[in-house]
Amino acid sequence: MQPYSRQNSFDLVVLFWLQLTWFASMVFAFIKWVSSSSSSLTGQQLNGSQTSSKRISRLGSMGSIDNPAEKRAFHILSERQRRNDLKKLFETLRVNIPVLCDKQKASKLTILKAAVEHLAEVSNKKEKLCSVFDKEKQKHSKLMQQLKSLQQQQQHTQQQHQQQIHNNLNSYSSSISNGQQSLTTLAVH
Repeated sequence: MQPYSRQNSFDLVVLFWLQLTWFASMVFAFIKWVSSSSSSLTGQQLNGSQTSSKRISRLGSMGSIDNPAEKRAFHILSERQRRNDLKKLFETLRVNIPVLCDKQKASKLTILKAAVEHLAEVSNKKEKLCSVFDKEKQKHSKLMQQLKSLQQQQQHTQQQHQQQIHNNLNSYSSSISNGQQSLTTLAVH
């Protein structure tokens, strides 16, 4: 197990934030797409299967289709394509939900409920990690202040120690010179 560090905490927050935003955008895009009506299908939404989408776009690009059989065929093809796209999107959503990714099949309601639950879980994790990150940031700030204080104390102590050594050396050298003078005086007498 890796030791806990502020960087690991930050990486986790960023990772969960990215997952949360990606997942939320996927769910919102999916819901928006589902709620759109089939009559407002765009060319991009119809580009699922190669052969049917070409036929659908060719029929749709004709503008107004006068023949009721062609209208019906266009409607059937576009509805089939919409259902296929919807099925693919549900499958993509199912695969990206941890609870459902191992299951081969799940109902649309189950997928949407699981997506909402997963989104709430990720959001709660994000909030908790943000809280942990803020606490760790405060701890880091306090530790940096303590470190700065200790460094200043160490520097002050070193200066005092150097001053004391300097004073002792001066004291010893004056003692030595006084001793030499005493010896010289004694030697002269």
